[in-house]
Amino acid sequence: MTNEIKIKYPRTDYIVLNEYIKEKIENIIKEFMEYAKEAPQKEIVYSLYITYKSYIYQNYISYVFSISMYTGGAHPDNRILSVNYNVKHNKIIKITDIYNNLTKLSEISRKLLKNKNEINSITLPLDMILEGTTPNDYNFRNYALTDNGVIIFFEPYQVAPYAAGTIEITIPYNI
Repeated sequence: MTNEIKIKYPRTDYIVLNEYIKEKIENIIKEFMEYAKEAPQKEIVYSLYITYKSYIYQNYISYVFSISMYTGGAHPDNRILSVNYNVKHNKIIKITDIYNNLTKLSEISRKLLKNKNEINSITLPLDMILEGTTPNDYNFRNYALTDNGVIIFFEPYQVAPYAAGTIEITIPYNI
C-alpha cells in the first residue's frame, strides 16, 4: 500500500524562521513515518497533509499550520501548529512574550468560549473548556498576531469534542 504526503510551507527571508519551520515540519514527518512503517492496517492509505495560513502584524509574522494525519482509526488526527516570529529581534516568540498574565488570558478565553457556545449552538463541555484553557503555555501555544488582536486556536479535543473541529477566538492586545 502507498502512503501519501502533501506539505505546503513557506520560505521566508529569515534564516532563523526558516530553520525553525523546517525542524517542526521534519518532526511531524518523522512521527508520521513511524506510524506508517508499523501499518497495522495494511490495506489503508496513510496520509499526511500540511497547509498553512500567514498573518502579518507590525513587526511580527505568524504562520498557522493545519496538520491532518491519518494512520487508521475513525478519523484523521487534526492539529494546529503556530509559529510566531519577531522580525525586528530575529526570534521566535511565545504567547508569554505577548501576554505575561496567562491567568487573565485564561479567564477571557473562557468567557469568549462561553459566548461562542451560545452564538453558534455548539455544545462546549464546561470541563473541557476549563481544562483546555488552564493558564499555561501549552494551552495557549497556538496563536496568530493580527490587526484585530491575537487569534487563539484550540485543537480538536482541547475545549470541545472532535466534531466541533478547531475553535478560535480573538483577544484584544490590551487585556
